[in-house]
Amino acid sequence: MMHRYVAIRCWFVRIGLTLLTATALGLALVAAGALSIESLALGPQSGFRTLAEIALVGCLFAAVGYWNE
Repeated sequence: MMHRYVAIRCWFVRIGLTLLTATALGLALVAAGALSIESLALGPQSGFRTLAEIALVGCLFAAVGYWNE
């Protein structure tokens, strides 16, 4: 049972860090001009807000994964 708990926490950390890496890559592409920030917009919200939400979810996943360490 404990092994499964550790594996789940490990996956939370991996997902969180992957989302954070994807956000950093997206921000770098926007800064370099290779990607338009308008292409990341979802509905009425701006593309920067979309990137920020992905980063926030990534931080939350990683925090849950690192809990009790």
